[in-house]
Amino acid sequence: METLKIHKVIVRPGTYDIISADTGFYAFLGKRLYHAFDRLVCDEDKASFYEHAKNMDSEFFVIHMIDEGGNVSLWCARANQYEKSERLELEIANIADMFKSNIKFSQELNVKNRLLDLYGDFLFVYEIKWDRIIVYETTLSNQWKKIYKFDEIVDALKKNAADNEQESVDKFIAAAKKGEREFELRLQGAIFETNSHIKFTNIRATSIYEGGELISIVGYVHQGIKGDFSPKHRLERDSFTGLLTKGEIVNAATRAIDVEKREGVTLAIIDIDHFKKVNDTFGHMVGDEIIKNVATLIEREVGDHGLVGRFGGDEFFILFYDVYDMEYCRELLRGIKSSVPTMYPVNDQNKPAVTISVGCAAYPKDADNYEDIFTLADFALYRAKEKGRNRYIIYDKAKHGTLEEIKSFKKTGKRINSRGLSSIGEVLCMLMERVCIAKDYTAEKVLDDLAENSSYERIIVYSGTPYKAVMATGDKVPSDDVFAETESYLMDKAYVKEYKDDILIVNNIELLESKSHSVCEKLGKQGVLSFIQIRFKDKNGVDCILSLEAVNKGIVWDEYNLHYYKLMAFLLSHFDLS
Repeated sequence: METLKIHKVIVRPGTYDIISADTGFYAFLGKRLYHAFDRLVCDEDKASFYEHAKNMDSEFFVIHMIDEGGNVSLWCARANQYEKSERLELEIANIADMFKSNIKFSQELNVKNRLLDLYGDFLFVYEIKWDRIIVYETTLSNQWKKIYKFDEIVDALKKNAADNEQESVDKFIAAAKKGEREFELRLQGAIFETNSHIKFTNIRATSIYEGGELISIVGYVHQGIKGDFSPKHRLERDSFTGLLTKGEIVNAATRAIDVEKREGVTLAIIDIDHFKKVNDTFGHMVGDEIIKNVATLIEREVGDHGLVGRFGGDEFFILFYDVYDMEYCRELLRGIKSSVPTMYPVNDQNKPAVTISVGCAAYPKDADNYEDIFTLADFALYRAKEKGRNRYIIYDKAKHGTLEEIKSFKKTGKRINSRGLSSIGEVLCMLMERVCIAKDYTAEKVLDDLAENSSYERIIVYSGTPYKAVMATGDKVPSDDVFAETESYLMDKAYVKEYKDDILIVNNIELLESKSHSVCEKLGKQGVLSFIQIRFKDKNGVDCILSLEAVNKGIVWDEYNLHYYKLMAFLLSHFDLS
């Protein structure tokens, strides 16, 4: 990669006559070889230039400079004392070149990181000044760094080396201390982890000098199997968006928090607001495009700060690494949230307006294990939706309550919602009034209002023979592919026999295992833990099922509320659901 050129110019203090410079700066001078440096600086910046030059303070400052053709460009500069002499050293770089170089550097760094990820090598940097070796694991699913003293690595090498390898270890250590240009060590077995499958470890290193002084040693550690440079386990990715699958992202988060106890890990859960309405209004092709575009946007915004996965449907999951300042986390989330409506603005008549809601919690600030951190992030997402969506909320104990209180809340589902409705009876009265009076009140709106004003995690309406999912709302709606794969369970003969008076209550889907393994398996794929279903007919006499479902937790459904469940189905029976 072409590196950024930082020009070094030696001048006389006071007169600013140019004594020497590199060829790149002489090219910038052109025919102005005998100009003093300050003649190249625009008048409005000369006062700042003179002050820094006088102080030789090594602080960065910005100046406008004039090239040979009279064009003005912006430069970053700093003034230093040159090698303890009375001369002044100016280090300058064109800011436009800095910007271009940074873009190229980021692109190349991304490519090299992805290449390293294919092989799962370790990288290391030995910082001479601090006598510390920083070892980086490069795989996307397990990004970490560990810091060792030089002697600790020496001890590990000697401990893991066989008797006939000790001499090679000594030569490797001696080469490191001398700062040889390149040196290498090959050992049998593993160094940084206990793994019987690893047959050898290969270490290659090179020394870096600056001004004739050894400042660091960098290199990589490759662990191979039977002499093959074989790629490690390929991360499983969602075929639709290219993001990590739910299993991969959860494994990475669980390992970072529960196994490695890695501080600075932060979890964020993202939902696309009112996505079902977008699908219903603009069609599934538009909905699919939105999911892909939002996924791409989130991954771009997160960049090297962490990993992004898709939980399914319109829900995404971010695992941030090394976030020690929640204000910094706030900036990251703000950037993601603000970018979505920019891509899908309100006034674009050809596209739906799209926003997202985000909930976030951090380890170890908020809890000490993955499950509890996820619970808090999920609750923060719920609060973001409750407050009107299109926002991010970072869990705060003082604002949102303790972990125990939130667990109790999620278990009971008790709340006074934003409209002041404190019981399901009041909610149904409100819905009944709207069904009878409002002309534009659709079945979709009934479901959305029911979900928004109750504690049901997911509500689905199936219609036809065989049954097909025609409407779904809530926090954990399965994708169309999952529905297509699983909804046939509703026609299972053994399952159908479980209905009594057109109602089926299941407090734990494992109880269905003895009745029908396939039904239990398909419900599991939908993420259902418990549910209640009511059979009814729509206004045209088409067979339908209303399914109220618990996803994150099992619920003991209140059988004293059967009349309420039937009333929900009765409300929907006023509509054409085919």
